[in-house]
Amino acid sequence: MRYFVYKYVYHGDIIYIGKTDNIQRRIIEHSSGQGLEEKFIPYLDESDIYYHECGNEVEMSALERLLINQYKPLLNIKDVSDGVSTVTIDIDWKY
Repeated sequence: MRYFVYKYVYHGDIIYIGKTDNIQRRIIEHSSGQGLEEKFIPYLDESDIYYHECGNEVEMSALERLLINQYKPLLNIKDVSDGVSTVTIDIDWKY
């Protein structure tokens, strides 16, 4: 199994960070416009999607949480922890 953390970048701003074990399927789910994924519709045409492959599920989950708290993306607002993140992570993203 493969593990990925991915981000949507809209006009230079990170608007969403997610995790998945199937990057192609997950991007299709976001772009289908059904259910909770409707929040992506205004951003789909002009967003770039980047991904990073992780070594295992624990790394994937930890990295997603750290990046959400580092960047506080618009579409992850309910996932952001209270307080200030003191951890900064630099990732080699693929496009």
